[in-house]
Amino acid sequence: MQHARDVSVTTDPTTPNREEAAKVRILPGPQSRDRTAPAWLMPLSVLFTLASEGCAAAIAILPIFFHSLVAVGGETLLAPLLLFLAVVPLVGILVFDFGYARAFGGFRQARTRAAAIVRAALAVVVALALTAMHPILAGPFTLAALIGLLLSWGANRLVAREPGWDTLPQEAVSVLAGRDATGWRLATTTPGRSTIADSAGRVTALFALASGFATASWLTATGVMNGAAVASAGLLCYWAARAFSGFFDQLFAPSDEQATSAISVAELPLAQDQGESDGLNIARLSVFDRDGRAVLSDVNLDIAPGQIVGLTGGNFAGKSLLLRSIAAPFDLTDLDVRGAVTIGGQSPWQRSGRDRQVPAVLIPPSPLWLPGTAADNLCCFGDDLDLQQAMQALKQLVYTTDTVDRVSAGTAVAMLSTSEQKALSLARGFYLRPRVYLMDRPEDGATPALTAALARRIQQECRMGAIFLIASDNREIMDLCDQVVVMQGGRIIDVGTAEDIRTQKDIGWRRLRAARSLESEEALDSWLRSQFRRDGDDGNRRNVCVIASELLAFSCQDLAPGETGGKVTFEFKHFESYCMVRMLDSGQPVSSGYLEKMQSQAEQGDGVQRLAPLAAVMRDALSVEARRERQDSIAEDDGEAAHRVIEVKIATYDPRKPRSQGEQAG
Repeated sequence: MQHARDVSVTTDPTTPNREEAAKVRILPGPQSRDRTAPAWLMPLSVLFTLASEGCAAAIAILPIFFHSLVAVGGETLLAPLLLFLAVVPLVGILVFDFGYARAFGGFRQARTRAAAIVRAALAVVVALALTAMHPILAGPFTLAALIGLLLSWGANRLVAREPGWDTLPQEAVSVLAGRDATGWRLATTTPGRSTIADSAGRVTALFALASGFATASWLTATGVMNGAAVASAGLLCYWAARAFSGFFDQLFAPSDEQATSAISVAELPLAQDQGESDGLNIARLSVFDRDGRAVLSDVNLDIAPGQIVGLTGGNFAGKSLLLRSIAAPFDLTDLDVRGAVTIGGQSPWQRSGRDRQVPAVLIPPSPLWLPGTAADNLCCFGDDLDLQQAMQALKQLVYTTDTVDRVSAGTAVAMLSTSEQKALSLARGFYLRPRVYLMDRPEDGATPALTAALARRIQQECRMGAIFLIASDNREIMDLCDQVVVMQGGRIIDVGTAEDIRTQKDIGWRRLRAARSLESEEALDSWLRSQFRRDGDDGNRRNVCVIASELLAFSCQDLAPGETGGKVTFEFKHFESYCMVRMLDSGQPVSSGYLEKMQSQAEQGDGVQRLAPLAAVMRDALSVEARRERQDSIAEDDGEAAHRVIEVKIATYDPRKPRSQGEQAG
């Protein structure tokens, strides 16, 4: 085991000053354009789109011949011939679009975006050509472009998106009973485009059609244009408006990544000493929901290479959220991420969808896999050499050849058992050989033999300098940890060895460590309130929180304004009819004379406008003791040889039992 100094865990409540705020960077998330695409996609997109839209232009020009030859010239036999000629470009559109889709299969978003750009460029060319014939013909195109711009912006940015399916009460039973996966997918998927976006495009195109007819008809009436061209002019305006609307939709509509991504990811500046860390450094990492409520608060971790750190805590403590924030902050849907994370001095947040060498790997409770064989998923669709290396990692985790044979035989991932999928997920993580392993409940779905093999492999990787941050409740895995971080309500409330944390829990003591600052009062209040979970405990919560707040104020009263004095530790334990609260900090010892003075002030409290913090504690508590303790009674990483301890006994009541009038008044 390493010493606690190798893992620094603090809570920094400070906010960036103006100079730091100027250095905050809002990071762009990975987009479809960042993902791998052939270099020749755009040139071929131009060719396919030109061919397809050329066919569409031929359809728009045909009305000239229908009007002049059939309607005016009376050549009725030419009508079916011209109709047959119209079928040729229509078939051409189908052929070119089908070939385009087949040539760029798997690149649908890139294909759609490229085609929209080319169509808009062609629309501009057509508009310029008609404008050269007569300046007034620029009017319908210009108005269509402006209206399309405004309507597309409003439809995609101002109109709320609706879910794919509004689940009715009678339908929810089937979904939640696991009998309707399609319904669940529809109900939880929000389309990227607004439902009114199609209407906006249709309105723009119809307006262009009408304005094109109007303009061409006026020019015909004034003798500038042949009447045969009226229909063609209207159709070209209609086509150009659809092209403009498609381009603006690509410009304003949120992409699939944006529809399921974080609101923003802001990288805060690191202190000079923090940027030099060789391991995993997390500074001031916070996550907020859309209403601004913190779901992860000011997390600071500094983990040296070769360390194993465990995360523990109750449900909704923030363990999984912390791991996901480190590995993939852009994937936190509708959340706002702020802070800084570095691995060996480099940020893992600045990434691309093309990365194959990764600094950190997140292994979630449920294995991740892509459509394909188990072998492809094991080696991340690499070559034969990659597969051999990945198979070696798998063989070290499973002791039966059945799983290895099934993977080698090209079995689909979906056909593997739950434990085999888990083994494949873990083996893939070790094959990638990142500097940091982020494991979220690795014991889920794993057999005891797989868990034991995982524990051995973790120890091997640590000897080579790898870092592990593991959220787990498994005793075997947690015993590997050099340090265990306890989380509650999105905050780090304690840190120690696995044995230390387990001992504290077994003897009934709970512990919170926070910055020695008045800004830690919110964390202290939240932690204490969680100790009283029974109905009717409001009075207990209020009384204990008030006393603890005064203790925190007493701890901070000898600090200069804006100064932080290291850390302060609070410990709490329930007893029958009372509870104990201890505060441990690095302040000056409390003399017996000062205690007597505070006691006297507490007894005269009615005549004192504002009691000193310790006097307020003595007024509301059953007893107060102050002493000095040596370092060995608490964590070694606090950096002090001895600590000041204030121990307070506070009366509590059992809400399940009737209270006397005196207790109720208290």
